[in-house]
Formats: sequence, structure tokens, C-alpha cells
Amino acid sequence: MKKVVFRSKYLTVEEERVGERGKTILIERKGDVVFVVPKLPSGKLLMERHYRPRIKKYLYEFPAGYVNKNETPIRAAARELEEETGYVAGKIKPLISVYWSAGWGPQKGHFFYASDLRKGRLGLDPEEILEVKEMRVNDVNRMIANGKIADSATVLAFLYYLAYVHKM
Repeated sequence: MKKVVFRSKYLTVEEERVGERGKTILIERKGDVVFVVPKLPSGKLLMERHYRPRIKKYLYEFPAGYVNKNETPIRAAARELEEETGYVAGKIKPLISVYWSAGWGPQKGHFFYASDLRKGRLGLDPEEILEVKEMRVNDVNRMIANGKIADSATVLAFLYYLAYVHKM
């Protein structure tokens, strides 16, 4: 039997008894998230220098966000790309979908590659503090190697991009 022990806009925590002995576990219920590696016609990648108030730091990240109710991950990726960078993708290709933290809950992270970019409309949420940066692939690689890029989703997205899209 499941019981909700906490609920907020983005997170619900349920308590559930499992197994023969009825051990109690907690399950995080969060919406799926999307991450987009956007490539400009110049070959540079669009990244964000994004302020994260919970850790009180700016991080370099790729555009990302939650999948809204009744929205597909690919549509969420297109929406987040335009809202956060002001660019619209002519093409969006799925890269990989993974369980974000299977030990805690069923949330998935969906990764995409966006190309044929053209200007659209920026539409940041009021709490978002970020600036869009154009980065060369070698610069992103170096920033990961020296710890200047420390966001796990960005590292995973970039490495997957290198292995299967960019093909060093």
C-alpha cells in the first residue's frame, strides 16, 4: 500500500511496504526531464551559464527542463531549447533515455541533439538566471576535463554527443 508523505509542485514522495517482511521504502515521483545538445551552423554548441540557487553557483549546462503533463519528451526538448536560448531547432534527434536515479524512483532523463537552429523567442521563467554562450567542442571537452563543467547531465549529454553524433 502506498501513502503520500510529501507533495510539492515538482516532487511527490510516497511510502510503500515491499517484500515478505514489509520493509518500508520511499519512492520519489518526479516528472521526466529533457536535455538538449544544440549545435549552431558554425559548429559551436549552445550552452548556458545558469545560476543554481540551491547550490549558490553558476554552472555551465545544456538547455534542460521538465516534461509537462500531456507533452512528449521531444516536444519538451523543443520548447525548453527555445525558452532558454531563443533558438528553434529545424531537427531534433533523440540520443538516449535513462532512468535518472532508479534507486529512488522512475524518473527518466531524455537526451536530444538539435541542429538547423534559427532564431526564435526567448521565454525564461521568472526564477531563471542564465546567459547563453556559444562554445567550441574542444572548449567544452577541456572544461569538463578541468572540472569547470560539473553538471552530470551536461557531461553525459556531451559524451554521448561526442561518441554518436560528433564522432571525434
